[in-house]
Amino acid sequence: MYAYDELDRTIINERVSEFRDQVKRRLSGELTEDEFKMLRLQNGVYLQLHAYMFRVAIPYGTLSTKQLRALAHVARRYDRGYGHFTTRQNIQFNWIKLAELPDALADLAEVGIHAMQTSGNNTRNVTSDQWAGVAPGEVEDPKTIKPFVHGHDLLSYVEAILRVYNQYGRRDNIYKARIKILVHELGIEKFAQEVEEEWLQMRDSALAIDDAVIEDIRSRFSYPAYEKLPHMPEELKKAAHDPHFEAWRKNSVFPHKVPGYAIVTLSLKPVGGPPGDATADQMDAIADLAEKYSFGEIRVGHEQNLALPHVARRDLPALWKALDKIGVATPNVNLVSDIIACPGLDYCSLANARSIPIAQELTRRFANHETANMIGRLHVNISGCINACGHHHVGHIGILGVEKNGEEFYQITIGGRADEQAAVGTLIGPAVPYGEVADVVEDIVEAYLALRARPEELFIDTVKRLGVEPFRERVYATR
Repeated sequence: MYAYDELDRTIINERVSEFRDQVKRRLSGELTEDEFKMLRLQNGVYLQLHAYMFRVAIPYGTLSTKQLRALAHVARRYDRGYGHFTTRQNIQFNWIKLAELPDALADLAEVGIHAMQTSGNNTRNVTSDQWAGVAPGEVEDPKTIKPFVHGHDLLSYVEAILRVYNQYGRRDNIYKARIKILVHELGIEKFAQEVEEEWLQMRDSALAIDDAVIEDIRSRFSYPAYEKLPHMPEELKKAAHDPHFEAWRKNSVFPHKVPGYAIVTLSLKPVGGPPGDATADQMDAIADLAEKYSFGEIRVGHEQNLALPHVARRDLPALWKALDKIGVATPNVNLVSDIIACPGLDYCSLANARSIPIAQELTRRFANHETANMIGRLHVNISGCINACGHHHVGHIGILGVEKNGEEFYQITIGGRADEQAAVGTLIGPAVPYGEVADVVEDIVEAYLALRARPEELFIDTVKRLGVEPFRERVYATR
């Protein structure tokens, strides 16, 4: 966990005071909505379809129990009793009244939470692997952050990327302002060349990170005092006779670098539920469980699930029962119903189409755990517009909402991936209407089951081996 110092707290509290005055001026009419826009964006506030949306930062995706309880308090006191965890490891509240936003921000500031750099034209929340520091075999070497970038040069290299973007990027067009548009237009080779040339001119600037700075940052993070525990405790042996526990353990429990411990993923993808949503009661309960079983630490994953990173294996049976009781033990992690989705047209003013109802229907179609396990690892990503907050382009199956003559249509891609072999998915054919999306996904899955070389061949590997055409033929044969 990161230890906030007095400077951190001062910056956060000053921002609250400043924003309180800005909101007061907006409510009084002293500021117009256009004048207020940039001020609210600097504090994580969007004006969406039905209300202001408040996006709160969770730096590097880690929360303490106090912080998670504070988020639960905001959901309960100022919103409608829930929050939405995002692919940037932030949390969004969709129904907070503008007049109450400064109070919500002040309550969060008490536990070191803020909303800076969660909105607008800036570098958004820096995301990280939710298993960082606890995964077995993890490489911890600041010299190898990238094959061609020394750890000491990380900030200067990022600065070079921003300079190239500032030179060539489309800040004049809100729909083309994102850096991915620039990379697409220039081409990755040209973009990389421009960045490298820019960086060579500034590599020895004040942005170079020396060892003292790295050690200072490292000293702000504390790690638990682990015990020496057996890998197969008696509690785990007894629980192994329960098939429901075993299904959850095999799906949602992952190895830890310390013997006797495990990483536990909490699924926020119940059957029929909006992906990434958690109620205030669930957040409070998870905070209690993290305090009891995970040294008071919770991680947020970009997959819109949560994780307890320090669970003793002897505690897994008791933890499972408690998680199941509050609805976050669905054993669907990394399976077809573990869907990543943006809020879409139900909330977002930028969206062309709905995302959440598509995800909900797919979880119902693939609710059978035996079927989902037979299908194996398969990532479905849904975005309601080209801004791609649902990362549809790297989904094994990607779904992008588009608008055609005032109606919701969806482009379907397959073959995307965000692992070491990162690739953008390939469009399989014409966009399909809202009512056909779940059927198309079912057709794609059925085609995969018929085409895979053996049961162990994953969907993404079948697509890589055969290409898109066999799937296109199956999907569009009757359309």
